[in-house]
Amino acid sequence: MDRFESHEDAAEHAAGVADAQSGISLRVVEHRIRNLVALTHRLEQIEAGLTPVCADYYQALVRNLTRALVQGLPGRTIQTLLNSHPAAAELYENIHYARAGLSRALPADAMASQTLAVLWLARVAVHATSREHPPDGRS
Repeated sequence: MDRFESHEDAAEHAAGVADAQSGISLRVVEHRIRNLVALTHRLEQIEAGLTPVCADYYQALVRNLTRALVQGLPGRTIQTLLNSHPAAAELYENIHYARAGLSRALPADAMASQTLAVLWLARVAVHATSREHPPDGRS
C-alpha cells in the first residue's frame, strides 16, 4: 500500500492513476462535476422563477447543461444530482427520450402519462370525426 505525505500527494497520485487508466484526470472530472452542479442550480433558480432571464440566456444555459450531462460522468453522480434537481432531470430525460423514453419516471407514472396521452388523442380523433359528420346529417 502506498503512503503519502499529504492529501495533495494522494490526490496527485490518484489523478496520475486515472490518467494512465482512462485518459482523464480526476481534476478534469471534478471540474466537470462542479460545472454540472452550478448549471443545474442555475436552471432550478430560473425554473422556480427566482431569477428572471432573457430567452437567449436560458437557451445558452440549456445548451451548456445538455453538454455537461452527456460528458460521460459517473452515472451515480449524475443520478444523485438529478434526483435533487427536477428541472435538470426533465432535461436529461428529454435528451435521452428517443433511446430510453421516460427513463427517470417511475413505471407507474410513465404508464399513466402514456395512457393519458392515448385517451386524449382518442378524444381529439372522435371530436374531429364528429365535426366532419354531424349527427343531424348536415355536412
